[in-house]
Parts: sequence; structure tokens; C-alpha cells
Amino acid sequence: MTTPYDLFSEHCYGIKKGSGDNWVCYCPIHETPGASSRSFSFNGVTGQWICFAGCGQGGPRSFLTELNVPRKDKIIALKNLKNVSTITPKRVRLNRQEPEETFTIPEKVLGLFDFSPDELIDKGFNEKLLRELDIGYDKKLSRITFPIRNIDGTLVGIMGRLKQVIHGKYKAYLHYDFRKMVPKTYTFKKGDHLWNANNVDVNIDEPLVLVEGFKAAVWVMQAGFEAVAMMGSKLTEEQAKHLIRIGRPIIFVPDNDNTGIKNLVRNTYKIKSKLKILTILYPKDTKQPDDIDLNTLKDLLNDPITIAQWRLKNNEQRSRK
Repeated sequence: MTTPYDLFSEHCYGIKKGSGDNWVCYCPIHETPGASSRSFSFNGVTGQWICFAGCGQGGPRSFLTELNVPRKDKIIALKNLKNVSTITPKRVRLNRQEPEETFTIPEKVLGLFDFSPDELIDKGFNEKLLRELDIGYDKKLSRITFPIRNIDGTLVGIMGRLKQVIHGKYKAYLHYDFRKMVPKTYTFKKGDHLWNANNVDVNIDEPLVLVEGFKAAVWVMQAGFEAVAMMGSKLTEEQAKHLIRIGRPIIFVPDNDNTGIKNLVRNTYKIKSKLKILTILYPKDTKQPDDIDLNTLKDLLNDPITIAQWRLKNNEQRSRK
């Protein structure tokens, strides 16, 4: 006899543990496994499944039907499932007390945004890298979505960026944006996290690039460097603690606007006693890292300068204007 988990694992790719007996993976129904975010969830004990990208839901029988498994093979597979219902059970209302606050959200919510962020791809961002980072698109609100994970990799939030806005306009998704998949007690504190910190290698001494926004971080990564984002212009105390724990030298590249220039020195005060801080001098007429072509950005990041050197060169650059 086989378990529902055995049945699903034969057809699913990228399986990760969810809550309880639930598992999440790439949907094997609506597209090539691994081509997007994990929008498919199944219960390893009951065999119930759902695709949050819209393929449907059901039990083991409907799953095999959706995959076009031959009738003979389907009968054998279902017969081998011991004591498991092959149809979708009626929903049962449970009376249970919610925790005071919830700071994490299930991986399955990424299925709501399992669409390509075409605007970023059109601007030269690498499609494979965007998929690896689970960056998606919210069709309902026309927002490019960026998942936020804590230092351990647990999903804690989603930020959405208006498609046609050039600088900023990010919105943190709240419990009512997740179609009842997240309890009302859900709370997200952006300042507690550094975006992409969960993917940083803490066992090397090469500089880590610190930027303001998501797009800037992705562009730096596309240039071949590890990067994290503050998700804003100010480095919080919690974010500073994360950087100090990581322990790598920092190349701090804030936006090249008045706010970013002012905060370049202010933000580094929080970590300069513990970490080596470097930066770059922006090329003329560029405001953000993703305004810089990749080859030039590589050269700048491979030869960073100190804050003192930046002050001198920045003053010289401004005096020529």
C-alpha cells in the first residue's frame, strides 16, 4: 500500500514541508514543474490538493485525472491507497483559538501571484533569477510582487510595487489581501527584515552589497554579487543587527538622490564600528543601481571606495556641474 504523499511525490517537483501534514510544490498540472513559484499544496495524509494559480482542487482521483494518467494506471494507483478517500470531503468548521499575533504566512499564497513580471523582464532583468526569487505579479492589483523571508527563509510578507511607478510606491500585503489563507492576526514588520538575507553566504569574507530596494538588489545579483535590500532609505536597528551577525564587509549603495546621499553617512554610523563600509560613485545621470549597465556596475563593485573617498569625489563631481 502507498500513502498519498508517495502518490503526489511521483508527479511533483520541488516539494517543501508546509504546516501540519501539508506540503507545497510546483504545480504539475498547469505548467512545467519548476517554471514558477510553488502554487500547489497537498496533504500527505488525506490526499486533498489545491492549486492556488487556478487549476482547481480535489482528492487523489481528480489529481490523476488532471494529469491525464491512463485509466488502468489510475485504478491501480487509487486501489493502492489504503483507507484514503479519493473525493473531496465537505468542509468542517473548527472552533479553535487563534494566536495573539501571526508573523509568518504559508508558502501557498505565492500561488496567487504565480504570473510573470513582464515589465522587469522587458527592462533586462533575468527571468530565471526572478523565478528563483519567487518574484511574481498580482493581476488583480497590477503590482509586481516581492516575497519577504526572514533570516531562516520562512515567508513572512509580500510587498507589491505598482507596475507603472518608477520610484517606490510599495504596498505591504495584509491579511485581507490573501483571500482568507492568512489569519486576521497576521502582522508584518518590514523593518525587522533584510530582503534576500536568507540567501546570503555567511562563510565567506567577500563584500555584501546593501541597497535600498528590491529591483536594485536583483540588478546587483544579476551583475554577479550577493545583495540585500533595506526596503527603504533607512537602515533600522534590527537590520543593522542582521548585517553584524552576517559579518561581511558592506558595499553600501543607496539611491543617488538627496535622501540616499544624506542617509549614506547616517546609516553607516549604525554598523561602521563592527563592519568595514565601502561604497561606489555613481556614473553621471544615474539614480539607482539598475540605471547602471551591468558591465559598468561590475567594474564599480569590483573596485569600491571608502566613505571618505566618496565624499571627496562626490564634492569634485558636484563642483563641475
